[in-house]
Amino acid sequence: YGGMQTPLEIYVAHRIYRGLQLHQLRVAAVARSIALCARESVDVDAVTRVGLFHDMGNIIKADLQRYQEFLEPEGLAYWEGVQREFIERFGADEHVATHALCREIGLGAHELELIENMRFSRTRWIVEEASLEQKICKYADMRVSPWGIVSMRERLAEARERYKGHPMDKDETYTPELLERSAALCDVLEAQLQKQCDFNPEEITDTSMAPVVEELKGFEIVWR
Repeated sequence: YGGMQTPLEIYVAHRIYRGLQLHQLRVAAVARSIALCARESVDVDAVTRVGLFHDMGNIIKADLQRYQEFLEPEGLAYWEGVQREFIERFGADEHVATHALCREIGLGAHELELIENMRFSRTRWIVEEASLEQKICKYADMRVSPWGIVSMRERLAEARERYKGHPMDKDETYTPELLERSAALCDVLEAQLQKQCDFNPEEITDTSMAPVVEELKGFEIVWR
């Protein structure tokens, strides 16, 4: 790319619908806020960029009928057309599309790796082995539902309903048992982060993050 762009300019250029824009902005706000409270050195801007662009290909799997409130002003028919074009260009795997788009807009290898490892199936590895940056990115995503910032338990309950019976990544299917195991792991992840960062999970809300979201809309992303 070269030069400087804002997240909103990048979202428009790559036809990211409003609901997905908001999700990524909220995840970035949560991740940035926690990273700034870390007791060890963390690349705050890298974590922020990961949050801002981690789901760029997700229109491929989106149930657009369910999210019509987020599709204005263009409307359902327009975004269904965009969805078809994404699938024609990238195939049916949203992770492939996200990786390709993130490379295209200039994310580096470290950021691409953080995004790749945010997959649901990597939760145990994240808890047991991953870096603090990886833990922050995963946790931030686990705090944001399509409708806003929620507790992790609320997010998992929403995922349980939205994904039941669906394929999960390449090797597993979403099941109640899998989600219950993941809920326990996410509790551990939250406890780990509270030991490594000065934050209170209950204070991370839509209201508290709203100013950060607004600030991130104009976040200067300099591509070399």
